[in-house]
Order: sequence, then C-alpha cells, then structure tokens
Amino acid sequence: MVGPKAAFSYKQIFEQLINFDIYSNGSLKKKKDVVWIEICNQLNCKQPLHSIKPLNLYVKVQKDVGNLLSDYKRYKNLNKDTVSVSKGNENNLSDPHSDEFKDDENEPSDSSDQFDESEIQPIKRKNNSQKHIKFTISLDQKEWEEISPIEQLYKNGNKGLALKAGWPDIIRHVIDDMEVYIRIDGHCKTCDAKLKVTCDEKPSVNDESITFTVETTNSRGIPHAEKRRLAGPHRKKIKEQLKNKKPKQWQRDVAATDMEHGHCEPPYLYKLPVLQKASQQQQNEALGIIPGTTVFDSLSKIKQDSDFLQHPICFDATASVTFKIDRPGGESSDVFLYVIVSHVNNMLVPLTQAISERNDTNFLTFWLTDWRRSGAKVPLQAITDMGKALQHSIALSFNNLTVECVLQKEEKNKTTQNEETFDETTSLTSQFIEKITKKIETSKSFDISDYKSKENDYYLPDFANRLSQLCKEFP
Repeated sequence: MVGPKAAFSYKQIFEQLINFDIYSNGSLKKKKDVVWIEICNQLNCKQPLHSIKPLNLYVKVQKDVGNLLSDYKRYKNLNKDTVSVSKGNENNLSDPHSDEFKDDENEPSDSSDQFDESEIQPIKRKNNSQKHIKFTISLDQKEWEEISPIEQLYKNGNKGLALKAGWPDIIRHVIDDMEVYIRIDGHCKTCDAKLKVTCDEKPSVNDESITFTVETTNSRGIPHAEKRRLAGPHRKKIKEQLKNKKPKQWQRDVAATDMEHGHCEPPYLYKLPVLQKASQQQQNEALGIIPGTTVFDSLSKIKQDSDFLQHPICFDATASVTFKIDRPGGESSDVFLYVIVSHVNNMLVPLTQAISERNDTNFLTFWLTDWRRSGAKVPLQAITDMGKALQHSIALSFNNLTVECVLQKEEKNKTTQNEETFDETTSLTSQFIEKITKKIETSKSFDISDYKSKENDYYLPDFANRLSQLCKEFP
C-alpha cells in the first residue's frame, strides 16, 4: 500500500528513547506522563519542519511498532526472556554501545522464568500457514484509473502518494469475483437472519438450469412486520396485475394460492398500503399524470385526452363519511359530500367534489356551473340517482332547461325517430312483398291446393329449402 512517508525514522525515535526512562515499576508509563512530551520535544527540535505528538509516540511504543519496545527492553536489560528482535530491524540499531547490545542478543533464554503480566509482550500469531492461499488479481484500465495513486498533502505538511478514495471496495470486489461467479449478500432487519447466495461457475449457453448455493437461517414461522420492498421490474409486473384487480383481492388470491391455514405470511405477500400505492401509480400512469408536474398541467392533459372525454360521468352524494354539525341550540344537521367521477379503463377517476350543509338545487346548480366555468366541458352523458336536487341541477347547468323540458324534448325526439324508423320499415316491407309476388308469378304453379304435386312451389317436402333460398335473396 502506498502511503505517506513517516515524519521520523525508527533510528531517530530509538536514539531518543534510550535517553529516557519510559518504564515505572516494571510497566510502561501512562500516555499522559511528561516523559512522552519531553521525548517529542527533543525530536521536534532536531527537525522543525516535522512534528510528532506525544499520543502518537506512545501508541507506536505501546504497540511495539518496528520492535521499538522490544529493542528498548533489550537495550535497557529490562526483561531478557521476553525480548524478540526482528531480523529485519537489527541493522537499524545505531548506538555507541552496539557491542554490548550484540552480546545480549546471544545470551540464552530460559523459558521457565516468570515475568510481570502487565508488561506488553509481542503479539503472538497463530500458525495458519495451511489456510493461507496466494493468488494474483488483475484490474482493467477503468478500475485502475479509479484507484491510481495521487499526490496528497497531509495535515502535518508532508506530501506523499496515496490511493484514491474507494480503493478498498474495488479490491474487495475483485477478490470476491476470483472465488465465485455470482455472490448475493443480505440480512433481515426483523430476525437478523444472514443470507448468502453464490454461484460458483459461469453457466454456459446450453445449460438448462443454473445452480445457486444458499446459506441462511430457517426463519419460517417467524412473523415479519417490517415493510416489504416492492421495486424494480417486479413492481411493474405487480402493477400490471392490479389493473383489473383491487389490492385487497390480489392479496387474498396470493394468500389462498401459496399459504395454508396457520402459516405466517411469505415475504412476497406485500402489505396492503404498498399494493395500494402501486395501484395508484398505475392509475396515474394510465391517465398521464406524471410525478413532479403541477396539478393544473395534469388536469389539462386529462381534459385533452379524447379517450377520457368519451366516458360518461356519474354524480352522487353521501353523508356517511362526514360528522354532523351540533349547534348550541340543540339543532343538528348533516354535511353532504358531493362527488363527480368517471369510469375509465376499469378505474373510478374523481373529477371534482364539494362539501356542504345545504342539499338543494340552488347550491348544486351553482357548484356545477362554477365547475363548467373552470374549463370543464358539457358531458355527453350524465348518470345520477333519483334525487330531485341532483337531477334539476344537472338539467339547469348543462342544458339550461328544467327536468320537465328535458323529458319533453327527449320524448319528442324519440317519437320522431320512431316515425322515421316506421317509414323505413314500411318501405322495406313493401319491397319485400313485391319481390315475393314476382317470384310466385314466375313459378311453375301457384295453386296452393295442389301441394301434393312436385311441380308446385309449395310442395311440402321441399318447402323449407325453397323458403330458405327465397329469404337469402331478400336480406
């Protein structure tokens, strides 16, 4: 790993350590002891451009970085039995009494001697050579550009080369890819179950199936109350299924197919609010309502949609979803909710609504007229119940006529249409009779009493076939 160069070398630090007593009562002095400050002052005086903090120096010695602590104890003859000098650092020792140091190095050690447990001993590592593996990895040009070293300026003023941020993730992924072809890692927030799915080898084109290895905890039977994620291509698939089905009914169908009585809900049985949100998004997409646009833009697009304009609208009122108004005098009144909806592609689309204490023709007429003034067109067909107030308000707002005038006009139009239909039917009947008459006149015999003769058109055995052929000529 490329990193910044150390401010002080091992040789410089060790030369200052041997001039101080960093042990007290057989143990290393505390990190807040004044001795660490004095050592740092001596080092910083020799190199003003570089500095080292007392805490950093204490950590280096305490962790035995570069065998500083081990070499110090060997030099001071504090504990010969626990001293272990790395061969790579023997040449780094530079001291006027180096001969004495080398003599101590050759002294035999007695492993049976005891020493104080508070002393910091070198870290003993287990021999795991049998588990160690050695392999090479390769990075492509793009990956190398993402982690290639750059020059960096550190807080202490030093400059050095360091790998770009994010290099551990790239190296980790490359190492993982060397082991398996596909790796999936996950965990459950509710039961803390770990999931690990691997595919060892890349399948070939002719393979009929792909084998995955799954390692996880059997969490069946554990209730999971967390929100189940529905996203990506699977969300689009579920939204297509919700086009002609209510979210509650979809949930029931999946439960009836994949669950038995008493079983916990499977992870793919999504909660009702999640399904309702997906159904709402599907309806918005069908209507052209795009998230992020204003309400007026969405309504304008709906208004310009020819498919939407061909659907009838429905009116209704209810007082079951609102609270009554209680007045101090003891009188109470219902509050009505009026809604206009249209049925588009098996969806109920609300167009406008109003809420009022009054339930009369005047208020409803004013409401519908104001809706028309806002840009709504007169519908080709309006459906409502038998409420007189709604009927009168619809007739006055959309036709500028009363209900009686509308009914009379419709009756008159119906009578006119019936007369035209009757005249047309009469003309067709006359033509049909005339053609039949000509057909009979040109027949071999039209004496109905002579029905036993084969020469007669009314000969009973052939009458059905003759009649069907005659009807084909006059559709």
